[in-house]
Amino acid sequence: MVITADWTLTPAAGGAPLTGREIVTITYATADQPYAAIAAQQDGEERAAADLARRLRLSLMRALAE
Repeated sequence: MVITADWTLTPAAGGAPLTGREIVTITYATADQPYAAIAAQQDGEERAAADLARRLRLSLMRALAE
């Protein structure tokens, strides 16, 4: 599973906006049983969202520190 997020931070006082892109790749194992496959996919989605949120926070902190 690959999730891509593009972000733009526009200064309220004007000036050039800061932009970035984060890409998260998560793998998960599928199962032959339908419920197990759905549970594995949902777990992968949750892990991907959490990792993407962490990467976005780090990128924004890096951009604001400059």
